Amino acid sequence: MEIEESESPIQFTVSVSKRKFKRAVNRNRVKRQIREAYRLNKAPLFEKLNQSQKKYAWMVIFTGSELPDYQQIEKAMKKIIAKFEV
Repeated sequence: MEIEESESPIQFTVSVSKRKFKRAVNRNRVKRQIREAYRLNKAPLFEKLNQSQKKYAWMVIFTGSELPDYQQIEKAMKKIIAKFEV
């Protein structure tokens, strides 16, 4: 599979297991929350990546079996982003 060239330093996608969340409403809710946490916390990461001219493709795969609250998702997203800011 070929990665499409874009101006953004990161291509981002989210996947939620259909096996663990049978209802599309619940899968979509988790995906929306993950995307929102990423959107709100990506600015410092983008600044560093634009300076270094590096590009990444991220895929977040949610494997939990219970619906998380937004605070858990945001905390995990900040942790992921912090690893790439170093």
